[in-house]
Amino acid sequence: MKMLFVCLAVDLQECGLTDTLAEYILDSLRIYSTVVVVDIRGNHMVNRGLVERIIQQVMINSDGKTTQVCMHHC
Repeated sequence: MKMLFVCLAVDLQECGLTDTLAEYILDSLRIYSTVVVVDIRGNHMVNRGLVERIIQQVMINSDGKTTQVCMHHC
C-alpha cells in the first residue's frame, strides 16, 4: 500500500522568521501547493511586502477554497 502525505497547514508563530527564511517559505509554498493555511504571527522581522507575497501564494494554492494566513490576530 502506498502512503500519501499531504500538508495543509503550517504554524510558524513567533519563531524568529527573517526575510531570508520567509523567502524559503514562499518558495516551499510554490512547490507544496497543498498548503492552504499559514500562521506567521509574531514574526516582526519579516518585510510587509514579503508577507503579502506569502498571502498571495496561499490564495493561489487554495484555488478558491477556504484559506487562512495569520499575520497578527486570526
